[in-house]
Parts: sequence; structure tokens; C-alpha cells
Amino acid sequence: MAQLKQETIKQFEGFGNENKITRGEYYRSSGFIKSQNGITTLGTFTNLMNFSTITDQGNDTSVSLAYARAFQVSNQNPVNYLLNSSRNGAFIQSAQGSGTPEYVHRAMGANHAYFNNLITDPKGRILYHQDRYLGMFDGTGATTNYITGTVAVTNGSPNVVGTGTTFTAGMVGKAFKISGDNKFYTVATFTDTTHITINSYTGTTGSGKSYIINTQWNDTWKDFGATVTLPNGNSPSCPMDIYEDTVIFGRGNVITTLNVLTDTITTDALPALSLPAGYSVDHIVSNSNGILIGGNVRSKGFLLLWDNLSDRAIAPWIWFSDSVLSVCKEGSNWIVFTTRAIYRTTGYSTELITEKVLGSSTSAIITNTPKNTVVLENDLYFFGTSGGRGLLRAVLYRMNLTSKLVEALPRYTLNQVAPTLAQMEYVGEANRVFLALNGTTTETGTDTFTTSFAPACSTYITTPVGQGANKKVAKRVKIRIRRNSYGLSSQSEICSFKISVKIADFKHTLFAFAQTKVASADTTHITVNGTSYPNVGRVGYEVEIAGDSGVDTNAGYARNITSISGQGTATEVWTLDSAFPSIPPINQNMAITPFQLVGRKTISITNGEIEELIFDVKNSIRSNKFMLKVDIEANTSFVPLEMEEPVFIYEDLGVL
Repeated sequence: MAQLKQETIKQFEGFGNENKITRGEYYRSSGFIKSQNGITTLGTFTNLMNFSTITDQGNDTSVSLAYARAFQVSNQNPVNYLLNSSRNGAFIQSAQGSGTPEYVHRAMGANHAYFNNLITDPKGRILYHQDRYLGMFDGTGATTNYITGTVAVTNGSPNVVGTGTTFTAGMVGKAFKISGDNKFYTVATFTDTTHITINSYTGTTGSGKSYIINTQWNDTWKDFGATVTLPNGNSPSCPMDIYEDTVIFGRGNVITTLNVLTDTITTDALPALSLPAGYSVDHIVSNSNGILIGGNVRSKGFLLLWDNLSDRAIAPWIWFSDSVLSVCKEGSNWIVFTTRAIYRTTGYSTELITEKVLGSSTSAIITNTPKNTVVLENDLYFFGTSGGRGLLRAVLYRMNLTSKLVEALPRYTLNQVAPTLAQMEYVGEANRVFLALNGTTTETGTDTFTTSFAPACSTYITTPVGQGANKKVAKRVKIRIRRNSYGLSSQSEICSFKISVKIADFKHTLFAFAQTKVASADTTHITVNGTSYPNVGRVGYEVEIAGDSGVDTNAGYARNITSISGQGTATEVWTLDSAFPSIPPINQNMAITPFQLVGRKTISITNGEIEELIFDVKNSIRSNKFMLKVDIEANTSFVPLEMEEPVFIYEDLGVL
């Protein structure tokens, strides 16, 4: 005899440990985090600085981050800045990690860095680790970069003529820039206090121009004695960290040091610690127990604990049968990613945390670069390296180290395919996680993670619902949702958004992938090559735009297929139930899922009132179990929305 039943969904802790189902685990989310009464749309990372828009380097490669006292370019006022360096030696900065970005320096010559070239030393100076030289910027004192007087420059000429200037011979080799321009030049010669030359000026001819000479930046401050290389031709990682009064540098297979009390440095020829030829030092992370050095040789990883005094490790080496990809500190311990697992180590022993994350090996999640993970309290932050398909997306993940469950924190563009991480840095003074990212021209630079705003689109997918093995008919979904101020007083009391509820019956593959063959004719049709993606799209299926490159206005939005023409041909056309925000371009990345639309509503909420929403399942969808999907979209006010425990109502047919 059929019975009407209801099931309250209480899984809000996170996802990604599906092989060992954990209490409170759901299947997947994006842009949702656990909250007091359920789950809230919150947590995204937004662009702070972009190399392509404020430098002359175009789509440069973001490399490294550091936080220190520096000077505003225009008036040299000192304040704490977040600095981001690039592969081409450019430096951009933002006051306190939130101010207007500035192009502040470019390292001159062929000395610019490989990976991880920025660090703030114990004296508060910025050090930048380069191929051969250690550069230094000192913004800690009263002395500023040189901006006295004005200059006259002529397009195509190397001559710089000063008015009210006192140029010196010590300025030769320093970086020179006209205020308002986005290009640095090198001071080539000094004639007298009002005359210098630079490499040929390419800007606008004029006089009375403000300028800056970066006298506080020294690109060749210390010499390691040789250009760092690896025998296999790969670029060395060049990791760095601070231990007591010493800066520790990894340079290929050797460790060199800088004593900041005496400013003396060890060289590649006479290093502080030397490993056998062919070994690569990829990670250096210190804590109260010592310096943990992580590296690789012939696809095998190793860890060694060092004290900056001995000529060898102070504990037996720890070996892995796979490569070490990441090391970060966790109090007096360290968290280590290898290509197969995540471990906790004391430097003397290891403890397995998990072998898989998001159903994948860790090699599919992160790449081997220094400072690519961070632990805050009991949460491990890492960035997905590839995305758009299944659980794994190119977003920031936060994993609880106890439950092993993650939350997915998307970029403000909702692009889940293109960006890659160069480095991650937590700045305690700013209380923020910053990311050095690379992608297209709009994605190369610095992003900052924030819990001040919700993303425009958020997704939550439940674990299987419908208890028991009996056949069932889905009937109704009830959702209670409200505005959640989350302690934020600056946001609007009024917000509007769209909410959709969808259902899958477990009779079809949960995730598939496709790309558009050509740019669509309008916002309600998509053309795919049906010979390349046979039977991927079906009537009723959902099409989710995973993002493409840069700012993709369709990213994060999902629509359902209402009809298909030319199925199986090279020009298969899908008609959608409603329009995307813009016309999908060629090669648009799409995730295809069997979630059928139950209903979509446009909601306005004022003063935090609770909205109780009813979604009736009009089609008789039958199965022995289901999955539900809730999509929030067009939340253009970026107001956090809290969803309480949804209720799923179904008819139990009593038939196995």
C-alpha cells in the first residue's frame, strides 16, 4: 500500500569524502558554507590586482605574494602593502591588501625570479629571490624612493632633463618611471644633478612631469654566485621561509641562508646545506620544531628536518614512493600533499589524513609549487588545478581536517575551469587569504578570499534521499530561505534572486562534459558536435556553464534542455527552458547532468523575512532513490542567503 512520507535533509557539513560517508556530508556545493541554521551562500574570492591592466607586461605570469611596509607611488606615504610579483619581474601593490593597485617596480635585467620570489624578512624588508641575485626593498625607514622636482622627456629619446632635481651616480641601474605611465625604464648614465639617460622613452613628450626613481629597490643586493638550475632542465622552485633570524633559500639541490643580523649570505658554492646532485628542494616551511624541507628526486618525494646549524638532517629522512607537491605548517606540525595522499608530520613520523579528495588523487588537485596550501585553525585551504567536470573544479577549497569534508569557494567570475594558482598567502594583520592566480588577461594577478559577500550563483546537491529500497514517486520539495546578515551591517535589507529546485533519479550518469561547437545564435540555444559527444544531452537534462576564460557572464548558470534537433549529428542543437544571461560563445565548457527541473521562482526578501517555498514535482518521477539540487542565481546584490533544512516529500509505493 502506497504511503506518503517526508524526509528532512540535514546534511550541511561539506562534501568530498563519499567513499567513507561522513556525518553531515552532502554530494557537492559551490558558494555555500555551513551556518548556524543550515547552509548559507557565502564565501568567494575577488580580484584585487591585475598585471595586464596596470603594467606594460601584458598577460604576465603571477608568481608570488608578500606583505610589508612600503610607499605609495605618488607621494611616497608609508603604509603596509600587499605586493605581488610576476615572472617578468614586475611588482604591483595594494595598500593593506584592499587599496587601489599600483605598478611599483620592475626588476631590471635578466635576474627576475622563478617561483616564490617574495618574502618579508624579520626586519620588515621585502626580499625577492631571483635566478642569481637576491633583490631587496627597504620600506621600513624614513628614506623613500626619489621623487624630487620634475623632468622633461621626449618620445624616442634617452635624455631626461630635471628641474629642481639632484640626480646622483648611485641612481645608475635603478628603475625610472613617469607618473601616470605604466612602464619602467633603467637609468643608464649619470651626467650631472639635472641630467641622466634611460633606455629610449616611449611615452608622451612633455616637461614638468612627476616621476620616480626606485632608489630603495636593489635588484642585485646579494649574489648567490651562480644562476640556479636543475640538471633535468626544469625550473627550480626556489622556496623561501624564515627561521629565527635567518632567511632560508632553496636553490636546486642546495640550501643557502641570509643572516639578517649581519646581512651575510651563504652562496651556492658554499651553501648552508647541500643535497646530492639531482635532488630538487621544492618546499621550505619552518615552525617552532625546526625547518622542514620537502623535495623530489626521480619521482620520489622526501622530507628532512633541519635546524640551521647542522650539516645534515636532525632526524631520519621521510621517503614517499610518489612526489611531494605541497608542505604547509599546522601549529607545531606540517601538512604534506603527495601525488597520492595527504599526511600530517612532526618531521620525525607521518600520519595519513586521507588518500583521496573529491574522489580524485591529490595529483589531480594541486601542482608542485611552494606555498600552495594554507592551514587556518582546523581548515586546510587548497586550489583545484582543473575544473568544469564532476566534483573537481578550479576553485578554492576549504577542507576540515577532522571530517575530511570540503566546501567549494568560487571566484567572483564563477569561472571554474581556467584559473591556476601560483601561490597562497595568509596575512594575519589583514586577516585574509590572498591568492596569486594565472589565467587570461582578466585573471592574472592577485585575488583575495572574503566572507563579506555571497557569489551571484550558488549550488547545493544533496546525498541520496528517499529511505529504503522501495520504489517511490517524488512529490514535493519544501525550502525555507532567508537573508542572513552574517554579522554584516553594510548590506542591503532588500534582495532579489532566482531559486531553482531540480531532481535526479539515479538512472543516468551524474556528470558528463561537452563544449559548444559554434557561438550560439541566441541565448536559448546551444550547438554541440553530437558525433564528439554522443547522447550526452537528453531532453530534461541540465546544462551548467562551468566558465571559459576571463569574465564569463554565463558561468555558474544552469538551464534545462526542452528539445533536441539533429541529435547525433555534427550540428546537434539543444533548445533550453530559459535564456542564459548572454549568448554562449564557441568552445564554451559545460557540465551536463540528469537533474530535471522541478521549478524556478523569483524571490524578493525584505528585512530578513523567512520565505517558505513549495516546489511540486509535476512529472511522475519514479526511482528507489533521488538526489536534489538547489540553485541560487542572479543574486546580484551578493547578499548571503541562509537555507534551512529542506524537506523532501515522496510516495512510497511499497514495491521492491
